[in-house]
This record gives sequence, structure tokens and C-alpha cells, in this order.
Amino acid sequence: MKPYFNFNRKEKIGVVALSALILLLTVLLNVGYTTYVPDPFDVDESKLEFLVLDDGDSNPSQNQDPDSHFDKEAFKPVITDFDPNEIGLDKWISFGFSEKQAASIIKYRNSYGPFKRKEDIKKLYVVSDEKYAELEPHIIIQQQVEQKSSAIESVDPSPSITPKIIELNTATKEELIGLNGIGEYFADRILNYRSKIGGFVDVEQIQEMSIRDEAKSTIIELTTINAALVKKTNINTATKDELRKVPYSNWLAVATILKYRDTQMIVDLDFLAESELSANDKAKFQFYIEF
Repeated sequence: MKPYFNFNRKEKIGVVALSALILLLTVLLNVGYTTYVPDPFDVDESKLEFLVLDDGDSNPSQNQDPDSHFDKEAFKPVITDFDPNEIGLDKWISFGFSEKQAASIIKYRNSYGPFKRKEDIKKLYVVSDEKYAELEPHIIIQQQVEQKSSAIESVDPSPSITPKIIELNTATKEELIGLNGIGEYFADRILNYRSKIGGFVDVEQIQEMSIRDEAKSTIIELTTINAALVKKTNINTATKDELRKVPYSNWLAVATILKYRDTQMIVDLDFLAESELSANDKAKFQFYIEF
């Protein structure tokens, strides 16, 4: 170890000089250090001339929310006069509704028929009281306009006209639309239902349709039903699937029919028990079959 710590005279002088230099730098860097730290309260007021302190008399908009510089009125939807029975999805969206809300309004209109009064719009779940207040002055329902025109014309009374009675199983779309309260939408639903069951046999079937009660009342009042015009299926030759498609049938009744006709030709429905086909269903079922 001794050779490593044995310095000659020059080396000793160099070590002492280096140590003295390190000590001197340490003192210079630390003594008076605080004189270089700026006083946070020592500010040159001349450099703060650009600051304007708000004493409460300045523009009140400076105290508003950071986003207040956006003009919210610019994003308020512009609502113009409209007929809620005529406008589509894009128009409802332009009035401030979301795409989902607009689709909900149109679905309601298609399912329950056209709006008759302004107040019908207020009943919609997606229309708040505040939104209705915006829409109400611009709602113009054509049906109401027509009713007002009719009221003006009725000042000069004219002889009443007896409504035309039509046969429901042969009625055309145009004839159905001509009935009071039956528009194109309900006319299509009536014709589709008639095609599905093969024709109407009694007024109870009118109640089974998915249309408004007012439309049902109109059909019952202004139509007749000729049950002989319905589409018939031969009960002795029809297949199992064809028999099942006959209105008011069921799989139990079909199984009994197939089993019975294997032994003899069917000439009436007396062999069908109440548990297989109720008396009410049997009375309607027999209009759709032939022997």
C-alpha cells in the first residue's frame, strides 16, 4: 500500500493547490447566494402598465364562464312554420331534436296516425314543455285549416249528403281513403289485414286491426261485409300447412281434421270438440272453408 500514497514534493504542492482552489470556489458560490434570489414583491410597476384591474365597472362578460365568448344564440335552432304530419326526419333534427328523438316522433306518427291538434305534439315523451313552447307558434296542421274552411263554408247551410256505404271485402284503396278519418296509411293497413285473413266475415275482426278507434268506428259505420266473398280452403283436400293458415284454426284442430278425413269425407264441423276449436272460432272458421 505504501507505494500508492508516497508523493514527491511537486505532487504534494499540486494537491495542496487543488484543494485550495476547490475551497475558494465553494466559498465564492455560497457566500452571498441570497443576493441573487429576486424578491417576489420587488416588482417594477412600470412593467405592469398593461394590466387592468377589474373594479366591477368593466364589461360584465369578463366575469362569465370561460366558454361565454361563444354566442349560444348562434346555435339556437331556427324554427319555421311546419305541419307535423308532413315533415321528415331531417326537419325534426333541424328543430333541435336528436336523430333518435326525431325517429321516435315519426314512429309515433306512423303507428297512431296523423296529429289532429297542436296539443298532440305536447303529449310526446321527447317533447318537453319548454320545447313545445318553442314549437307551438309555428305548428300548422293542415287538417285544422281544412276544418276551419269547412266551418266558414257551413255558414250557408246546404242539404246534408248521405255518406256512401262501401263493401269492405271489395273496397279499393281509393274508396277507403274517401271515408272520413281513413287516410292512405290506414287504408294500406286495412287492405293488408284483409289479404292476410282472406277477407272479413264480421265486425269483430275490425276491432282486431291495429288502427285508431276513430277509424274503426268509421269502418263499422260506413261499410258492409259480405262473408261469401272471403277466400275459401277445401277442408278435404288441403295440406296440413294450408289448413293451419286458415283463420282461427290451430294445430290441435288441424290434427283432428286430418285424422277424421282419413276415415271419411268431411261434410260439417260437428266432429270438432269445444276443446279443439271453440264455438266462437268455429263459427268464423267455417266461413273460410268449403267441403
